[in-house]
Amino acid sequence: MSGRDQDLAIKKTMEHRNQTDQAKQVKLPSQIERVAWTTRRAMNGALVGLEILTHFVGNRSELEIELSDQSGKSFGKFKERLSGNRFWTKIKVPSEAKQALYADVKLPKQGLQMKSSPMIILPAIEITNLNWSQDEARDGDLVKLSADVKGAADGESGEIEVWEYDSDGAHDFISRFPIYVKNNKVEAEWEYEYHEDRDEIPTQEELEKYGNRYNPPEYFFKVNICDHIVGNKQESKLLAFRDWFEILLTSGLKEPISDEPYVLYLPDGKTEEGKTSSEGRVKREKIQPGKIWIEFPCQFSLVVVENGIQVEGPDRGTPGTIPLQQLCFDNLNSPPADIIDINEDELYDADVSEEAEAGIDDYDPPEAARAVDFDEEKVVENPGEYKVANIYRVSGAMCHLAVMGCIIVCILTTNHELLNKDLDYILKDKQGNCLAGQSCDSIIYQDMVGIGEYELTINNQAFRVASSDNASDIEYIVYEP
Repeated sequence: MSGRDQDLAIKKTMEHRNQTDQAKQVKLPSQIERVAWTTRRAMNGALVGLEILTHFVGNRSELEIELSDQSGKSFGKFKERLSGNRFWTKIKVPSEAKQALYADVKLPKQGLQMKSSPMIILPAIEITNLNWSQDEARDGDLVKLSADVKGAADGESGEIEVWEYDSDGAHDFISRFPIYVKNNKVEAEWEYEYHEDRDEIPTQEELEKYGNRYNPPEYFFKVNICDHIVGNKQESKLLAFRDWFEILLTSGLKEPISDEPYVLYLPDGKTEEGKTSSEGRVKREKIQPGKIWIEFPCQFSLVVVENGIQVEGPDRGTPGTIPLQQLCFDNLNSPPADIIDINEDELYDADVSEEAEAGIDDYDPPEAARAVDFDEEKVVENPGEYKVANIYRVSGAMCHLAVMGCIIVCILTTNHELLNKDLDYILKDKQGNCLAGQSCDSIIYQDMVGIGEYELTINNQAFRVASSDNASDIEYIVYEP
């Protein structure tokens, strides 16, 4: 017994009145409660729903259904069986039916019969020429969708559904909005917005593992007027999602870096090379959406900056081999110890060459930084390599990348020898920001600083030094104890 039957049985039982201590049988009559179409109007050939509800009819009871139109013409009978006092099916409107369609339902065993209300039969509607106003769309684009309609009166309502295409047929529903026929046409505007995370779009490299190829998100739409639906076969053709991205490359947090070589690895597997603009920018329009790798082969370290604050990075690197002139990085605070294979005895016992001495004498200590080189015979190159500075971003966003440098200062005595003593120091940039630290075996190393000039103070002695984006650049100063 269905829930509706139980409720009705309880109601009838409560209405019964008789003496106590007596049994009385209450008969619950079978009945057809409802025979109804799921839509009020449909065209010839359309699929429509028919629902039948009953009370107190045995499960699997036989049904007879006969279809006829307004003229009384019969379009045949068919038999079905009830389940739980309910039956539902889809019926194709006969092509020859006119004006209205009726369903006459009988329960032969129970002797019950009910006829549905009429479902109005509309003239055949044709929906053709489904079109997007453009082949590609970016976030925020206002795209027009249109189709030609024949056989529907002006003002007839309908709807458009937008779907994301999937090659395996598992299309994803995106949006639905109403339309109205006007002058044998329907039109609508849809503001495109990508609805998922871009970094979830598989790249060509990721898909190749499974024998597939990169495919950007694509969309088609369906038009539905009076339950006549066109578009399931992508008659609208596919609208492709195209994206953009822009990079601002600066020295530290301020000065743009122009003519800087870069390599882009795009989601579809393509590679593009170029140089930053005079404003330090790399900008691309209408690119394939997804994950992008940006590579700057000539840079040492990159960080992502938002509102003047580092939010991501660094991803460190320089191309090629790294010379011993980077000195005792294994004793300092940032690069890992295994980067440099250094012979400290050779380094610290090294004498300054004649050219170096001449270079030092050309300066006026302590106001100027020293620029000299070690004896080349004492320099041993490391065969290892850093990867080039690169960073991963996604399309559809502006990204500020800052090139951060390092300061490497070698402290010499007035005799041009290494000062084997640890000294406290303060570095101050042009904005007055200060960094404090301590030298290590005659070396001051400070990484992740903006590119530019700094004032170095050691025990009230001031020197001008500069940071560099090249980890091989070393400043030399002569310190007077």
